Amino acid sequence: MVTINQYIEAMEKKDTRLLGSLFASDATYKDTCPEVAGLDKYQCHGREGIDMFFRNQFIFRKFSLAEPQIMSDKEALFVGIYGDYYLVAVATILDYDQDGNIRNMVVRPA
Repeated sequence: MVTINQYIEAMEKKDTRLLGSLFASDATYKDTCPEVAGLDKYQCHGREGIDMFFRNQFIFRKFSLAEPQIMSDKEALFVGIYGDYYLVAVATILDYDQDGNIRNMVVRPA
C-alpha cells in the first residue's frame, strides 16, 4: 500500500513518473490551497493526468514543497510553495484501489 512517505519523497525529488505510479489509473487529486492565494484550485484525474499536471508544475516552477512532517501513513504537513505564495498545507490520502495505489487524495490549507 502506498504511504504518504512515498508521495512526499516523489514530490521532494520532483519525480513525476514515480509520483504518477503511486496513483490508481482512475485516481482523483484535489488541492484547494491555491484558492487562498487567489488562484484556481487544482483538480486532476487519472495517473497520466496527475503525472502531466505535476510535470508542468515542476517545469514551470509553479509548485514545490518544503519542511514536510509525516503525521501518519496517510497524512503529511508541509509548506506548499505556489509560485511566490507560501502556505502550510496538509496532504491526506482518502482511499486506495485494490492494488494499494492512491485513489483519492486531497491537499488543503492547515
